[in-house]
Amino acid sequence: MKVVELNGPHLDFWVEKAEGSKWAELYLENGVWHATDAGVKVFYSRAWRQGGPIIERRGISLEYEDDPKVLTPWCARSRDGKVVMCADQPLVAAMRCYVASVFGFEVPDEVPA
Repeated sequence: MKVVELNGPHLDFWVEKAEGSKWAELYLENGVWHATDAGVKVFYSRAWRQGGPIIERRGISLEYEDDPKVLTPWCARSRDGKVVMCADQPLVAAMRCYVASVFGFEVPDEVPA
């Protein structure tokens, strides 16, 4: 799966894996996907209190392109500048950047059968 396509719980799952969790899990409940670490739901790409510390620790920079023609105005750049990911929301861009900087631009499809 391409990191640039990760969103919501699927992205949060891979952030948790990048954080080194051995208990990261992605599961479907009542038609809704959830990412957890040892049973605790994680929201890295949707909650600044979870994603913000990663941005600070990893030195990820965020830039906004103020052009109505741009569909993904937020771009995140890794500290070394080797990874740039864009999205319509800053946390999504930053967490994609983090996952890509740890695993590369593609990750295995970890969705349970």
